[in-house]
Amino acid sequence: MTELPGPVIVWEVTPRCDIRCPYCYNVWNAPDSEEPVEAELPELLQVALLLTEIGAASVILTGGEPLLREDLEELVLALARTGLTVGVATNGRLLDSKRAAGLVRAGVRWFDIGLPAVDEEGYLEVTGSNGSESVRRALIAVKRAGARLNVAQVLTRSSIRHTVDVIELAGAIGADAVILNRFVPGGRGLEHAAGFAPTREELRRTLSSAGAAALRVGIPVCTGIPVEDCIHPHDLFPGISFGRCVCGDGKWAVGPNGSLRVCEQSPDILGSLREDSFASLISSAAVKRFRRDDRMDICDCRTCYSSCGGGCRFLPRAGV
Repeated sequence: MTELPGPVIVWEVTPRCDIRCPYCYNVWNAPDSEEPVEAELPELLQVALLLTEIGAASVILTGGEPLLREDLEELVLALARTGLTVGVATNGRLLDSKRAAGLVRAGVRWFDIGLPAVDEEGYLEVTGSNGSESVRRALIAVKRAGARLNVAQVLTRSSIRHTVDVIELAGAIGADAVILNRFVPGGRGLEHAAGFAPTREELRRTLSSAGAAALRVGIPVCTGIPVEDCIHPHDLFPGISFGRCVCGDGKWAVGPNGSLRVCEQSPDILGSLREDSFASLISSAAVKRFRRDDRMDICDCRTCYSSCGGGCRFLPRAGV
């Protein structure tokens, strides 16, 4: 098991979103899936107490789009009062200076803001919606509010031509880091899997140019979805920090009503934190199977497991 001070919880506090990105991984957006019921604040506060009791190190509030909840500040305040470190993952379109300042006062320590492209034409092409200008204003608002700012981009075949521009803008604004997330075919993205995932060579070129931009701009750039060292040797990409899979170990996903999953990408519910103990749920056979599942069919994980944690279990087994 990973040695962490406590689990990191990705908490989906609402299924609602103000845009419909075709690559969205939310499990309820998959064909024939059912959207979760919107939870009322009292129910969320009960779950917040449970997250405190399990000794979570931090909680990332996400969705859907968490800023659609008008009571988000109340939830943040309740979490922060217990000593939890709280972050918000958002597309940023609804985050103005007033809202950013209010959330920081309530206890938000950092924001992960998605920026698929810096210009309006590119943003529309990648997401199917307008919003680039609003997101750029949100980035500035977060810095002025005094919170940590991480700029995130999902690497699809239409977004990778904007990656260097995203890194350069993040550096100019004074962001603390850029997070590059490989496209993982889940949720709505299942319908577009074949055309959205960059090829192996496209991913390699993108990582190479991103690393060069990171060194030139002087901003940390990391990967949020594992990149296998045996397929894309990490030493080829100076300027990029590579993370490993800790899902079902140091990181867990929680639905609005307290349902627990090994990862945001996984539709399989282990059980409810409101009905069973966290300790019993994470020691289930399903979790053991998940952690045993690695990419032995494309590499010898005994030699590089420590670098990627066995890779992302939700990427196609052929891998890129």
